[in-house]
Amino acid sequence: MSDTDLREFYVRYIGALNAHEIHRMDEFINDETTLNGEPGTRNQVIAVLNGDIDAVPDFHGEPREIAVDGDRLAARRWQLGA
Repeated sequence: MSDTDLREFYVRYIGALNAHEIHRMDEFINDETTLNGEPGTRNQVIAVLNGDIDAVPDFHGEPREIAVDGDRLAARRWQLGA
């Protein structure tokens, strides 16, 4: 994936989270992944995301800065809340 493609992928992922479209996570999260530094599954990540949304129903995140280096992406300065 190019830097531009990876940025666009991440922005679509954040858009799905902000819209609480958890049913779309198959598009973004692999079956096997890493969760808090440990091996995990997509279903475990979805459970965490659902818990976050239940705890903060007006959750909204907006990455202020995105840096891409090869296949790694970092985002910072999230604004939480509506």
